Amino acid sequence: MWDVDEPEEPPYDHLEDIPDDSPLITEWEAHSPDDEPPRPYVPFDRPTLSVYALHVEGAGDPRGFDRIGVGEIARVDILDESDLDEWPDDPDIETRELAGELSPPPRHPDINYDDLDALPQTNDVLQSIYTVNRHAKQFDEQAASAYHADQGAEARAYSLRKRALYRTKTVAIHRLVKADPTAVQIVRHELNGDNETYCLYLAPIDGDEDREYSFHQPLDAVEPELLQDVTGSDDRSTLPLETISFDITSETDSLERSLSDAISTLRQHDLDPDDYLDATVVEDYEWSYEISTTFS
Repeated sequence: MWDVDEPEEPPYDHLEDIPDDSPLITEWEAHSPDDEPPRPYVPFDRPTLSVYALHVEGAGDPRGFDRIGVGEIARVDILDESDLDEWPDDPDIETRELAGELSPPPRHPDINYDDLDALPQTNDVLQSIYTVNRHAKQFDEQAASAYHADQGAEARAYSLRKRALYRTKTVAIHRLVKADPTAVQIVRHELNGDNETYCLYLAPIDGDEDREYSFHQPLDAVEPELLQDVTGSDDRSTLPLETISFDITSETDSLERSLSDAISTLRQHDLDPDDYLDATVVEDYEWSYEISTTFS
């Protein structure tokens, strides 16, 4: 080799072939078989198989998915070329029970009307439900905006909170009716000509008699027993149908109380939105952080 302490011309030309007796070549050839190895280069130990499930209306970003572990790959067989000519009619697959629930969650809460406790029709309670409803709409719009911005985890968190608040509203309405069905008026509304819902009117028993709250509910969210209590019949066709133009607002600045105050009031009556969350945490798998969905 060239001695840097004696800077004369090196005894070789870099364009010449490497000598056959080079230690590098000798050692490399000793570890370079002509044939391919009979097994994978790096052994592996039963990799884990996972699937991603999405419990929202739609998304194009996997950050909003729930990762559910299915299990481990039980066996890997190395096949000879001759084995590839014939394949079994039915794949040799061992089925396993999944550890998670893949079906979408129900849109509305499961209500046993007869077992519900009455919720007082006070101004505090009605105003709290009104506040919860407005914030649910705001969460709905925030979820849509986050999806359009490719923020899947944030969008899912907003969507979970929205659904929990709407479910809380539905349970609250049923409990309000249990307190005094005669103080409730219910009609059908055809919103903007294509969406039929119930509309329930309630006035607070301890406030201004001229003040009245109204709450819309999807047809399949209202139990037949509620209709029976209010109208004497569970047949909704007997209710008057009003066609109205309705512009839903998500503005919350003008509300008389905050969301946390409203939830605090409802919790005093054993009605907690956290009980209606499908998940309390959303994980962003791309950036490795978690978002809590619970209400303070």
